[in-house]
Amino acid sequence: MLSVHTGKLQQTLALCNQTNSHIQLLPYYFYHDQLNYKNHQLINDMAKLQSYLEESKEAYELAEEDIANIATDVIERVTQVFQILAAPVKEPFWDFSCSKWNGTHRFHTSISPSKSLDDYIKNGVCFGAFGSASILDYQIGKTMKFAKAQGNLSFGNVEGNTDLHIQLYDEDKKINPEVNLEVGGNASIGEAKGLLRIGTENFNVEGEVSGKAGVAYGEAKITANKEEITMKADVGIAALQGEAEGGFNFFGAKITVTGTGELGALGAGVEFSSKKGELEFGGKASFLAGIGLKVKVEY
Repeated sequence: MLSVHTGKLQQTLALCNQTNSHIQLLPYYFYHDQLNYKNHQLINDMAKLQSYLEESKEAYELAEEDIANIATDVIERVTQVFQILAAPVKEPFWDFSCSKWNGTHRFHTSISPSKSLDDYIKNGVCFGAFGSASILDYQIGKTMKFAKAQGNLSFGNVEGNTDLHIQLYDEDKKINPEVNLEVGGNASIGEAKGLLRIGTENFNVEGEVSGKAGVAYGEAKITANKEEITMKADVGIAALQGEAEGGFNFFGAKITVTGTGELGALGAGVEFSSKKGELEFGGKASFLAGIGLKVKVEY
């Protein structure tokens, strides 16, 4: 216990008790009335002093006890703070990122003033450009051994692409005509996506949902060669557009079904694609409201 002035009080109280015991013996040594009266007054004053000293001693002891308790509590709290600061920082469960004014672009071409017409006939012609941008983009996700979850929320999205590839001969200089033409673009005020996959690489079930607000889109694609035939045309506008995708993978064979819904919309689309190891077909139509369906088989 901390010591304030209790020791001094205890000494004074002991001296007071000793003096009081001596005063009690005075009546035995004299019998004068006035002295007896003064003696009684002195005894009463000493009793009051003794009582005051007792109360002071108790008050100081209580104060010392309170101070000790407060000091102990402060030490415990400071110790807890240092323990928290010294503890290792735990990594958050979710992986989170945010980017502003995010954009990317790519460009490629085989067109050059130094090439002759014969070069273009032998090697073909290709040209392509892609660009996308978003004002604000949030991403959150978590990948574990048997599960994966991802989420994305973006605002002010713009995307455009064009691709042209025409060739008459393949790499072995054999006649193998190929045409690939693709033009597309879309813009939206806001867009949200979510993905969940449960299972392993060989056997899993996965689902994906997405939604857009204030969207305009257009796309046209034609691909023709001996290994692939693809035709796609899609154009429209929508106040709200949602898409849900579900699929499963069974030892390398994957079937994916995608459904699309639109409100406040006007548009139409159709697509068909057949190439090695993959078949895809679907269509949609919307006037004020609409739905679409697409099936993709990978084997």
